[in-house]
Amino acid sequence: MANSSSPAGATGRVRLSVVVPTHNRREVLVSRTLPALFRQNLAASEYEIIVVVDGSTDGTAQAVRGLRSSAPVKVLEQPNRGPSAARNKGIEASKGDLVLFVDDDIVCSPSLLKQHLEAHAGQGDVVVYGPISIAPETPPSLLRYTIEEWYQDYYRHIESQGGLRWPQDDYLISNSSIPRSRLAECGGFDEDMPAKEDYELGLRLWKAGIKFTYLPHARAYEYYRKPSGRVLHRDGEGFGRSEVLLSRKHPEYRPYSTLAALGKSHGWRRWWRNFYVGLPAAPVSLLAPAIWTCDKLCRFPVMRRAGHYLLGVGRGIVEVRAAVKEAGSWAVLQREFGAHVP
Repeated sequence: MANSSSPAGATGRVRLSVVVPTHNRREVLVSRTLPALFRQNLAASEYEIIVVVDGSTDGTAQAVRGLRSSAPVKVLEQPNRGPSAARNKGIEASKGDLVLFVDDDIVCSPSLLKQHLEAHAGQGDVVVYGPISIAPETPPSLLRYTIEEWYQDYYRHIESQGGLRWPQDDYLISNSSIPRSRLAECGGFDEDMPAKEDYELGLRLWKAGIKFTYLPHARAYEYYRKPSGRVLHRDGEGFGRSEVLLSRKHPEYRPYSTLAALGKSHGWRRWWRNFYVGLPAAPVSLLAPAIWTCDKLCRFPVMRRAGHYLLGVGRGIVEVRAAVKEAGSWAVLQREFGAHVP
């Protein structure tokens, strides 16, 4: 396997750097994500793979260094600082004209890298992004079906309007390629964002005048194996805090924030929100037995629908409580988001 001292581009210029941040995902990374990147129908001298090991404790770095690849592979290690810091470290080490971001559970089709390169040709500074689907071999689970439905709805929406519309649409960084020079100019990812760092970067690029090009045939596949507890707690906490941080940093985003619903809810919804915000601990643990049951019986559509609803309720509770902490108090959060903004 090539490493950071390999003569990347000895027979040609490195056109594309693939940055893969990872944290304790050795199994899927070395068995699916990296082998798919090794099998690209692109000359090995034209691209490099940069794996940034973000404080992993499962032997990821050693396992990656033991793989064989014709394309140059750099393995960088850092203490656990999150995906934004890991991606920034990968950007700093990259040599390609373009940087393609791939998550550590993503499986790329053999022509994906070539499709990204071709889409940038003659287009000037653009962000090229392709769709993500759940990998067919992903084991069945409540979250697998929930995320699969979200992807289908999201990309159906994107295709129906001919691409992203800023600032109201979500943006996913995985399976996106961006000129390295523009990433350097804008300062890369905001490492203070606990979540939605991809949207925040995209919003800055859009505000800088860069166009976004959707590439519907450049499809990647996610081998999704994440526990529901992570979605409810860690992800919910991060997204709740990020909604406040995003709205303060980019005021034009505030009307589209999930917290904007605070200014639209009335009656029992407002009462219910006031109730769970005032509790000393989030009541989502009460939903755990029902979610577990739905997960075990997810082969039945009715149980998937019930589980999807319960996950949404629990996630919403965690996000609002996290937003209250980030804002400073419930009163401050209501002042910022409680008024309806057109």
